[in-house]
Amino acid sequence: MFFEFCPIRHEEWKIEPNKDYELNYRMVVFDGTLNADEAEAYWQLFAQQPEINIFNN
Repeated sequence: MFFEFCPIRHEEWKIEPNKDYELNYRMVVFDGTLNADEAEAYWQLFAQQPEINIFNN
């Protein structure tokens, strides 16, 4: 298995001063076959993060 954590592998990425950059990764490890519905469910759990509100009383 090969997984590459390099966002600039195939295209240039210019890092500019005073800008924030964020990269997020999730790796799903399993034994067996992953079907399309299961893969989509994992993607949705990653892509659609719940909104969290913190209130200070």
